[in-house]
Amino acid sequence: MKTTAAQGLLVFVAISFFSLPSALHVTPIQKLVTMLEEMSRQGKDAKLEEQKQFSQVKQFCDDTSVDTKRSIEEATQTIESLTAEVADHEVNMKRLTKEIAGHDADVDAYTGDKKSCNSCAHPRDARL
Repeated sequence: MKTTAAQGLLVFVAISFFSLPSALHVTPIQKLVTMLEEMSRQGKDAKLEEQKQFSQVKQFCDDTSVDTKRSIEEATQTIESLTAEVADHEVNMKRLTKEIAGHDADVDAYTGDKKSCNSCAHPRDARL
């Protein structure tokens, strides 16, 4: 039994001795695996950050879109109201233009009547 225990101890020491330098020294493959794992972690972190930023920008765009649509609707209603008001004023303008033309004709007629009355009147009535 001593031989077997001694042999086992020797195998253990040999394995430990030969594996010790490999544990202290990182192989190129292990280095590559470590680098790839780090790149994967960074990629996942970047993806999460980009998703967060995208959701913020999307929320801003959605809010802005709602505000813009509301502003457009309000402006459209205002334009329709003002267009109707302009049409009403144009109708009033045409009516008043006709009334003014009628009044101008009346003034011209009264002025003509006054001149004809003054020319027919007796000189003693010139005071009129």
